[in-house]
Amino acid sequence: MPEIDETWAYNAGREALAPNFNRYKNLPQDTVKQIYANCRKSMDATKTTKGEFKKIIERANEADYKTLNVNYEVGNLDGGRFAAMRKAGVMDSKIMAADHDLWHGASDKNARQKIPERLFDELYTTFQEPEHIYREKTPLKPTQEQIFHLVKDTGGGKKIKIIVHVRTLGSGQTSMQARTMGHIEHDYTGGDYEKIWRAPGRFRPFCLRLTPGLLLYPTSRRLL
Repeated sequence: MPEIDETWAYNAGREALAPNFNRYKNLPQDTVKQIYANCRKSMDATKTTKGEFKKIIERANEADYKTLNVNYEVGNLDGGRFAAMRKAGVMDSKIMAADHDLWHGASDKNARQKIPERLFDELYTTFQEPEHIYREKTPLKPTQEQIFHLVKDTGGGKKIKIIVHVRTLGSGQTSMQARTMGHIEHDYTGGDYEKIWRAPGRFRPFCLRLTPGLLLYPTSRRLL
């Protein structure tokens, strides 16, 4: 059970939706792992559906749209990605986004970075199952938060990029908060990022030429 201090400074409702895992003491690792899994699964029932998400984004693109300071649960990382994020110090699988930030990423951006309507489904998928997750090595406030990039390739050298901030443990906020997003060209090959997750690679056959006229075909090669 969570450890509760003598002042009873404990919010049972909040603990159910966003457990503070710092409170969990002296529990077997299998038990803690199961708590994480149960919590992640429960968040699937509270996140926006793909249809709801598209309605929100489409509404944000209407000329008379005004933000209302509403915070939506737009994503919930799947088990493998969440396990990778846990190793990076992120203890909550869900992703929240304010209506203003969704509007800014899908409507207010300049034409080169704005996420087009044809990619709204892929934007939603990126909130759940990004192909790549990178952590910024030098965030502006390293003692207060971590910054991650959720990325999905869309072809033609462009990617959907979602930037999420995660407050440090003990701050009271455990969820990832989407701050901005866009459709950009970025190869992430510099030294500014650490790769946290990469989706399993595809395979393709290749051949080795041993002697003139003789080809050897190994089964496959993983694309990195």
